[in-house]
Amino acid sequence: MKNWKKLLHPVRMEIIQALVGGKQLTPSQLSQYLPNIPHATLYRHINYLHDLGMITVKEEIQKRGTVERVYSLATEMESTTPEDLSAMSKDEHLDLFTQFISNIVHDFGRYLERENFNLLEDGVSYRQAVYYLSDAEFQDMIHELRSVYEKYQGLEPSEERTKRKVTTIILPEKGDE
Repeated sequence: MKNWKKLLHPVRMEIIQALVGGKQLTPSQLSQYLPNIPHATLYRHINYLHDLGMITVKEEIQKRGTVERVYSLATEMESTTPEDLSAMSKDEHLDLFTQFISNIVHDFGRYLERENFNLLEDGVSYRQAVYYLSDAEFQDMIHELRSVYEKYQGLEPSEERTKRKVTTIILPEKGDE
């Protein structure tokens, strides 16, 4: 997809993540998922993503003289195809990965700016582990991880739930090729 660079903005990524999994949400519902984003900013980025074709209007609901739109991810945004990835140059991959890491650093910086942050109580962690796996074992592990992610992905925001971001980066290390 040619618009990846335009997607990798922290607010736009938040909107996309909120819509993953086939969710269909109005801007007011999105604001419940994303309470730290001012309404004007949220609306501006929703419109931007819509103009790019990354999100689509699924429904328009008449509500007290106005029309409220229900948005979802555009079909092509639900998954990245192998063709999308192979069409990108090394520099494009590095640019996107750098922006991805930058967004993570931004999120962590915002977390540390909280008045009473507590990494242990908040469940914050960052770690790196090495696994020696055959291709079949690796595929099994990925399948199990996806199952766990899918189990919790559809949970809606509520008073007793805390939004938690889980980031995964997998890099093979096959020696000096």
